[in-house]
Amino acid sequence: MIDLNEATLFALRLIAGPDGKQTCPASVRTVAILGSTTFEVQSGGLLGWLMNCAGVQEVLDTKAALERIGDTQAALALDEILGHLPRRELPADSDTLVSLGDQNQARWLEVERMLPSPRLHALLQAYVDANAADFGSPDMERT
Repeated sequence: MIDLNEATLFALRLIAGPDGKQTCPASVRTVAILGSTTFEVQSGGLLGWLMNCAGVQEVLDTKAALERIGDTQAALALDEILGHLPRRELPADSDTLVSLGDQNQARWLEVERMLPSPRLHALLQAYVDANAADFGSPDMERT
């Protein structure tokens, strides 16, 4: 079993390189996206993550990554959050986003708990293990 933290750091470093997003395997992009998302949600909540997103495409990429690892429940919940946004786009101003979060607070908190959850961690670990060949050199720490 590959250490999930090591795999996530590997993925984030690879993605940050020149042409990283274009040349990395889908499995590496998936782990990088979900590693970044869970960090952002743990640090600033769902609202903080949405405020720091590079745009709605990042949210859509996260939803697709959740689907790839088999977390359809979290993917559907994230799609529901997108449905709360005007025209399914992230508002340009933070006040509008905060207001939307306040209007949908209970559901947004539920979704916030889904992203850095033991269930997500287990699914992501299984995904990394199933795609072990994509995650670094043979000396990468294995548990």
